[in-house]
Amino acid sequence: MKLEFVKKLADEMRKAILPQFGKFASKASEKNVAESGDTTFKLDTIAEDKLFEFLETNNFQDAYYSEDRGLVKFSENPKFVLVVDPIDGTRSAVCGLESSVISIAVANCTQKPKFKDLILGVILEIKTGDIFWAEKGKGSFKNGIPLKSNSHSDLKKTFWAFETVGRPYLEIAKILAPLVKVTSIEAGVFLFSSSAFSLTRIATGQFDAYLDISARLLKENPILAEKFRDAGNGKIITVFPYDIVAAKLILEEAGGIVTDAFGNSIEEEKLLTNPNLSLLVASNKELHKKIYNLLEF
Repeated sequence: MKLEFVKKLADEMRKAILPQFGKFASKASEKNVAESGDTTFKLDTIAEDKLFEFLETNNFQDAYYSEDRGLVKFSENPKFVLVVDPIDGTRSAVCGLESSVISIAVANCTQKPKFKDLILGVILEIKTGDIFWAEKGKGSFKNGIPLKSNSHSDLKKTFWAFETVGRPYLEIAKILAPLVKVTSIEAGVFLFSSSAFSLTRIATGQFDAYLDISARLLKENPILAEKFRDAGNGKIITVFPYDIVAAKLILEEAGGIVTDAFGNSIEEEKLLTNPNLSLLVASNKELHKKIYNLLEF
């Protein structure tokens, strides 16, 4: 799978999105709900349609997996699978904000593809047109310029983001409170509702960390399941692989650390299902360890 093909796909999807980007009409939600349980907006459908159209028109012979359509095969034995989030940060996109991206990852199409099968990741910012990419073992780039994550490990100077869409906010806030206390005065805490956008900010050095602790919180406290379902309109919503897969490769190639909230590798996690992932992401190992030690479940 060639990098330029994936870049072209992302660019064509962006062109389809831009006429409705930030427009009031794009805030309309569709009748169908994504398998994840998240709302499908009109803008999501535009992006999904362009994804299929481009691949079909260009005689694509592999497979892709997306948020709303699941696994789509263009041949019986695909060599590669694209893992696509047509818009990560749709809520930002319908408001015309920068924190919305097209995320496309490429993995070898094994029987059950895992994170360890990743070979390529591309993220395209919808508003700016800035493009990030990484090929496994070849470094990470933004608009052709190499990326390197921060090396400092000062918690007080740590700028970070977290996720809470469809999660029970009060329970999550209790766990994150110690980190908020340490960082919110001399640094900053952000919520963008886009995991991919947040992870690329760590690759650029603008941020230092990102957390989505919801899956660990639920595993440690099964009694919270009903609160998760209530917050997620009947479904338990955590991290989905298509949200982070391209950004993970881009950040790791820039020197960052990506684990689940238990501190474990996610390399063996499946790409095409919902494994109820959590995330603890940092710009370097020392900072990652300090954040991990600060959290109390």
